[in-house]
Amino acid sequence: RNRYLSELQRADALSIPFALEEGRRLVEEGVRQVDRVVAEITHHLSKCRRLRIIYVQVIDRETMEPMREIIIGKSLVAVAVWVDQTRLVDNILL
Repeated sequence: RNRYLSELQRADALSIPFALEEGRRLVEEGVRQVDRVVAEITHHLSKCRRLRIIYVQVIDRETMEPMREIIIGKSLVAVAVWVDQTRLVDNILL
C-alpha cells in the first residue's frame, strides 16, 4: 500500500510504527492498563494531522477479542488509519 503514498504521506505513515513502539515501551515499563496504552498511542498518532485514526485497540492475539488488561505475549495492539484515501493497518505484540 505504501506505493500509493506520496513521499510526504510515507513520512506521515512512519508515525504509526513509532506510536506502536511507544505503546510497547509503556508495557515494558510495567503499564498494564489498556486505556493508558491506547491513549498514548492515540496521542502520538494525533500529532500527525494528515492521519485520521480509525481505531487503536488492544486485542487478544488468538481470539482477536478486545482485552481489558494487557497480558504480556498474549496482547496485541492493532491500529488502522487513513492517510488521505489509503487505509493503513499495523500491529505490535506486547
